[in-house]
Amino acid sequence: MVRSTSPRAFYERRRGSSRRLFKRGKPVRTEHVGTKFVWDHVNEVDLSRRLLRVLRDERVVLETKIAVGAAGSPTPIGNFAITDKFPGRRLGSVYGCCVLVLSGHQPRPPRGWAAVDYRLAIHGGDGRTIGRPISAGCVHVRAATLSFLMNRLPAGTPVLIHP
Repeated sequence: MVRSTSPRAFYERRRGSSRRLFKRGKPVRTEHVGTKFVWDHVNEVDLSRRLLRVLRDERVVLETKIAVGAAGSPTPIGNFAITDKFPGRRLGSVYGCCVLVLSGHQPRPPRGWAAVDYRLAIHGGDGRTIGRPISAGCVHVRAATLSFLMNRLPAGTPVLIHP
């Protein structure tokens, strides 16, 4: 798990119609730049306030309440990135419309869960639990927020999770 207090741990260089994501000076990913996404987005998850913020050019464009990890399986802190995006319905209705998988891992899954490698994610959840520490470590958001994130944030977008 990479730990950093700076949301700028990820940065980008553009050349022609492609962009290249760097982390700590090393290339992580190269992509074709489309018109749908703006690379200057950063997600910030504030665990103590239970807020998710999407920043673009250091301005907040979305701020919303979230559900976070329960005491026995807290949401890990660190500097992560969105690695995959896929329909949540393949996993079951509890995940909502879609899942944004993060590069982080859950080292403290809930008691009784199998000892396997669990990835962190941003996904849907029961709207009644938003604002509470209830998840197995993932970040739960409302359906409208999840649709916004899926449509606006490409793989590689930084996600800073802090206390």
